[in-house]
Amino acid sequence: PELSPDGKRAAVSILDPASRVFQVWLYDLESGVGAPLTSGRSENRFSIWSFDGTRVYFSSDRKGKGDIYVKPASGAGAEEEVFRSPSMAYPTDCSRDGRFLVLSQYGGMSGGDIWVLPLSGAKQAGAFAAGSMTKDPTARVSPNSRWLAYESHQSGRSEIYVAPFPGPGVPRQVSTGGGSYPRWRRNRTELYFVSGDNEMMKVDVRAETSFEFGTPRPLFRLPLKANLIYWFYDVAPDGAKFLVTLPAVAKQEPLALILNWAAGLKK
Repeated sequence: PELSPDGKRAAVSILDPASRVFQVWLYDLESGVGAPLTSGRSENRFSIWSFDGTRVYFSSDRKGKGDIYVKPASGAGAEEEVFRSPSMAYPTDCSRDGRFLVLSQYGGMSGGDIWVLPLSGAKQAGAFAAGSMTKDPTARVSPNSRWLAYESHQSGRSEIYVAPFPGPGVPRQVSTGGGSYPRWRRNRTELYFVSGDNEMMKVDVRAETSFEFGTPRPLFRLPLKANLIYWFYDVAPDGAKFLVTLPAVAKQEPLALILNWAAGLKK
């Protein structure tokens, strides 16, 4: 799930049972009503919102393994190709000032790289952090568009780092016991991520002209296997609620509890 900037809608990748490919759906969280934004035989997924909530970026394999497109969130209007990838690319965030799109290019078993694409001018993407990345790197821009939180296994395991955005600058490691899937609170005073032992963590931060952070502390333990789903959570703009996707559970038959069963053996 990817919440809109106002927190009222969610973009979700849904597997179409007929075509057996993913399509992007948009849900109104107040009414619970959803509608598909994309359609067709191509795989469309990994959706994020534009900085103002008027458009949705997503990855599609219609011309290759995965290129990036954008479409108006209203559903009206054509889809526009934004980035062509020689391998597979998907968007991970759009800066709040509307200047940059952050994306990941998958590089096979060696991992993927984070790239930054200017949304105006020459629109030439450049590598932000190349090499030593996780298999599916995620990166999120701070609300004031000055910092980028991302995960990397340059230390030998996946940890959360924060670096000046759009760069250059020296990254600082925020997590200590493993970390993945960073998310910022919209008031830029908190950073969230998932620890190595499946706990939702919160870090108090000051992300102004300099970056300062406190000690990560747990908020709650996530259900088992929650992180088997890619990009499996988002946080409300005010930080008061989390939206978490869980694997579907097959319907089970009810259990019967028999009390005083030993008495029946005497008959």
